[in-house]
Amino acid sequence: MGNYTLSGDKFIIEDYTRMPAFSSFLPGLAGVRGIPVWSFYTNRGQGINSFGIHNKGNACMEFNPANTAYENTPVKGFRTFVRVDGEYFEPFCTYEPEAVRRMEIEKNVFSVCEESHGLKITVRYCILPNESIGALMRQVRVENRDSCPMSWRFSTAWRRSSPTEFRTDNIRKCPIFSRAGRISKT
Repeated sequence: MGNYTLSGDKFIIEDYTRMPAFSSFLPGLAGVRGIPVWSFYTNRGQGINSFGIHNKGNACMEFNPANTAYENTPVKGFRTFVRVDGEYFEPFCTYEPEAVRRMEIEKNVFSVCEESHGLKITVRYCILPNESIGALMRQVRVENRDSCPMSWRFSTAWRRSSPTEFRTDNIRKCPIFSRAGRISKT
């Protein structure tokens, strides 16, 4: 159990993508005046599989049950692409055997970190507190860990969002989305 540690209020998992699959919800703590947002995460990819307000029918990212989320999170969740000195790679991808990865879970904060290709990339998620809108905040931080200067660029996003007032089950029935092949019929 050397991969799991507790440091104060922070639960840390080293090499999290090689650990047995698990999932949980980040508490939607938004303060007295805030609007809570739920977030479903796994120990795959960049973690967040889905988030939304009220219930899974009001998801901004389509909700998946855990068994599907383990497979979908690395490809349908948040993704980041990096170019370092003309060479491309995707951090948090399971196909990087030399990457050093770490997951940290706190009361209202969830983060993943990867060190590879001379860079340290940290992705941090938390709920926007004490505001009149509900939001999942995402911060991506890139640090050069190499001793020499390097040229790098990155792009990061998630695959597709859904308006929260347009229920997920209605999106599946929408002919525009089903014809475009973005959502499989179930």
